[in-house]
Amino acid sequence: MQFEVTRRIDAGLDTVWAVLTDVAKWPTWTASMSSVRLRTTGPLRVGSEAVVKQPGLAPLVWRVTELTDRRSFTWQAQARGVTSVGWHRLTAGGDGAVTAVLGVEQRGPLAPLAGLLFGARIRRFVTMEADGLRRAAESG
Repeated sequence: MQFEVTRRIDAGLDTVWAVLTDVAKWPTWTASMSSVRLRTTGPLRVGSEAVVKQPGLAPLVWRVTELTDRRSFTWQAQARGVTSVGWHRLTAGGDGAVTAVLGVEQRGPLAPLAGLLFGARIRRFVTMEADGLRRAAESG
């Protein structure tokens, strides 16, 4: 299963990046997150980990595997035969707006089953996160 959402955000790149990478605050702007607890200190970087609890799903430890400052970060979580990969990409436009692309992919032997059981919920959550990011960045 793979799903991706694109949103135009009428805010500067620095603002959007600051909101996006402050993952502990995500529950304040998206109902797709019940809680996010950082397991590492300091700014988000490769190796940073967070325990993420989403409504109706078991808590997962997400670990940042790639990060390009002010452009993108990717993180992964593993659970029972499924590796979930979430990506967040920002592109600044010439008009001062930012294009944000958020997506998720599930890999592994149980990924097809997970997609059947949780695919609709996961797609809804990614959409909620993209919309919440837009609102939080535009209001900040």
